[in-house]
Amino acid sequence: MTDTTIQSFAAEMKMSVDQLIQWFSYIGILKTEIGIVTQREKEILFKYMNDNKSDISKKLILQRKTRSILSVSSVGGKNKKVQIEIRKKLTYVQSTLQETEFIDVKNKMVLDANREASSLIVRNNRLVNKKISNTLGPSSLTKISKKNHRYSELIEHKEKVIGKISRKFEDKSLQDSDETQLLKKKTKNCWDIELNNTNAISSNLGDSSSNSKLYCMPELLEKNNNQKLENERRNRSRVRTRYRNGGKLTKQHKRGNHHRLYEATSDEFGMEEELYIPNRVNKSKRKQSALVQVFNKPVQTITRDIIIGQTISVAELANKMSIKSSRVIKTMMQLGIIATINQIIDQDTAQLVAEEMGHNVILRRENELEELIMNDRDIDITSSDTTLANRAPIVTIMGHVDHGKTSLLDRIRSTKIASSEVGGITQSIGAYHVSTDNGMITFLDTPGHAAFTAMRARGVQITDIVVLVVAADDGVMPQTIEAIEHIKAANVPVVVAINKIDKSEANPERIKNDLNNHGLIPEEWGGDTQFIHVSATSGNGIDNLLDAILLQSDMLELKVVHHGMARAIVIESFLDKGRGPVVAVLVREGTLKCGDIILCGTEYGRVRAMRNEFGHEITSAGPSIPVELLGLSGSPASGESVIVVRNEKKAREVALYRQGKSREIKLARQKEPNIENIFSSIKNTSVVSELNLIVKSDTKGSSEAIRESLENLSTGGDVTIKILSSSIGGITETDVALAAASNAVIVGFNVRADPTARRIIEADQLDVRYYSVIYDLIDEVKQAVHGMLAPRYKHEIIGLAKVRNVFRSPKYGNVAGCMVVEGMIKRYKKIRVIRDNIVVHEGELESLRRFKDDVNEVRSGIECGIGIKNYKNIHSGDMIEVFDMVKISHV
Repeated sequence: MTDTTIQSFAAEMKMSVDQLIQWFSYIGILKTEIGIVTQREKEILFKYMNDNKSDISKKLILQRKTRSILSVSSVGGKNKKVQIEIRKKLTYVQSTLQETEFIDVKNKMVLDANREASSLIVRNNRLVNKKISNTLGPSSLTKISKKNHRYSELIEHKEKVIGKISRKFEDKSLQDSDETQLLKKKTKNCWDIELNNTNAISSNLGDSSSNSKLYCMPELLEKNNNQKLENERRNRSRVRTRYRNGGKLTKQHKRGNHHRLYEATSDEFGMEEELYIPNRVNKSKRKQSALVQVFNKPVQTITRDIIIGQTISVAELANKMSIKSSRVIKTMMQLGIIATINQIIDQDTAQLVAEEMGHNVILRRENELEELIMNDRDIDITSSDTTLANRAPIVTIMGHVDHGKTSLLDRIRSTKIASSEVGGITQSIGAYHVSTDNGMITFLDTPGHAAFTAMRARGVQITDIVVLVVAADDGVMPQTIEAIEHIKAANVPVVVAINKIDKSEANPERIKNDLNNHGLIPEEWGGDTQFIHVSATSGNGIDNLLDAILLQSDMLELKVVHHGMARAIVIESFLDKGRGPVVAVLVREGTLKCGDIILCGTEYGRVRAMRNEFGHEITSAGPSIPVELLGLSGSPASGESVIVVRNEKKAREVALYRQGKSREIKLARQKEPNIENIFSSIKNTSVVSELNLIVKSDTKGSSEAIRESLENLSTGGDVTIKILSSSIGGITETDVALAAASNAVIVGFNVRADPTARRIIEADQLDVRYYSVIYDLIDEVKQAVHGMLAPRYKHEIIGLAKVRNVFRSPKYGNVAGCMVVEGMIKRYKKIRVIRDNIVVHEGELESLRRFKDDVNEVRSGIECGIGIKNYKNIHSGDMIEVFDMVKISHV
């Protein structure tokens, strides 16, 4: 035999190398992982392992793993699939009964059997020797026969029990031993003796009656046999049945176990025995799913507290009440309300349904979280501990376009903003603060163009004082009147600055008279409005204007809290490519600092950086200070309120809630279909002129102004201006794709397209227009709209002739001899034949003759012959009206 390595020998033994080396160490042989095993060493190892079998594990473990997919119904009624894995583990343990214990058990059983056998022999001999003189009757014989039959069955069952007990305690190592064979023989002999004695009793009594058998068994043996039968039945029930205890499965049968003859349950636990028939499908006893939902009907009605918001769906309401949606719909139908499972119902309807079904309703305010976060601030003006201090006044400069508003502000700030503005006009609202000898003033510069009405209105809402600038050489203009209306609506004090007073054509008195007609009465005339004569060019009257502003602010007593969580208002917002959303805000109270968590309309964020109007980085800003801040999640609308909050998570929740409400408001603004809209849509189906626009601007305020101005350019049905998108920032690839899909024109105001968008624009040859001045944009769109309009014509009557006679012509048919009574009759013009003031024909004048000559025109008071193309039904007395089609321009 060849030697083998330790690795190959371990593989043959089906054990690890470490275990094999451990076994060799038990027999005194030291091996390593690279050692060699000889045949002699193998024999020694095998002999040692056989002699020490008790050390080997006597457990056999079988594992089984199955995977399947289970379909489980969810709350909403839909089924979802769940992957499950079932792991089964069976452990077989070899009996730990030692050989000596086994011999003691066997000896005890032999002694018990011998004792019972000897007692049977003695008692049976007594019965044989006893003389029976009396003859048994028929009824007694019947009873004896039944008892004898029962006794024989008990004897047979006893043999089975002994056989099972013997098999149960047999061990493979002791099967062929002499002790085991002796035990079997003694057990068999004991029962043979008992059977022979019984047969002898029957034969001795055979003379009395050939069909009768005598049975007389001791009561003790019968009681013992019954007790053993009961114990054996219980043992079988524990081993071969499954138990039901309290509705739970404690032991499960294996599949395919078809050798079971019955199923039994212990009487101790109040269970019953059931018959099991192999190879037969019992439909009533099929295995049920373990995932069975058990529902016990409540004995009393459960009342719940239902929290209902402004709107709720029927399915959500049913879920809150823990009932089916069909019951909610049924209750609503009983109340006269028809709704589907996914339909949204209002708060009042939901409250009515919930109370009808016996639940308590708690109405939730939708702005509850918003109020909570607003009240969780460290500024309370009503508190006595709050210290109020004066703040700088916020002054808004308003007036007509090109009346010198920005130039006046430049003179006050000693800057040159007006000279750098495109087109010479202000197109966005700006905020600046100026320090004077008597205090600080914050100025808001508003645009004067008619397109910026909303922007001027916002400026009035956030201001304390309005400076109305009127040019002395131009007078009161439309935007001046509009500014006065805004001032009156906001009830804000006003100071009138009559600018350009140094010009020769200046007429201040005329301006005072015009403003007096609009309710602004000068102080020298007995009113309460200050009129200041200024010149932005020379600087005359600037100090007087500042003094008037400060005097007005002192009268207002402007006081706020300077410390604590800030509150501000959005002046303007735009999107910067490198910095993201940039928001220009004006602080109203408190102190705004870097790192504060802010909430602004539908946007939220943390202040990452702040800059003043000069572009310098600052860390904090107090009341009446305009700043630009970074860190919001998006660009908010102008005029939105900015507040500092404590919790960023709650700020996000409020912002998302506001976004949802804004979406609902937009959907609610859509017009519901009615008869007027239906007829209007039918009327407009013939209109094919539609101008699709995509507007991109630099700031939010400019975007709103452009959108409003373009929507006003619609011509009432002939050409429809449809703004597909209006946003801030540069022209991107998304905007270009939308324009290509909808055949739209891209309008860029102070923005440009990125390189990717430019390549797509050149490839698809899209129409993109760039503008820097808003009135240039509006004028070009207006021209494009007029160019898309269908040409309009009107009928201009140029002559009228009366038919006096009708002649027959072989070439033209019937020819009318007419007298021109009005205007002029021209050849090849459109004509109408009028009979009794009713138009009977409209056609074309084919022939016009004066005597026998063809002429091009015949004037009033001259006779002529008129031939009408393709018309012969002309009568004397008819009127022939000649007209021309004249193209008219659109207004």
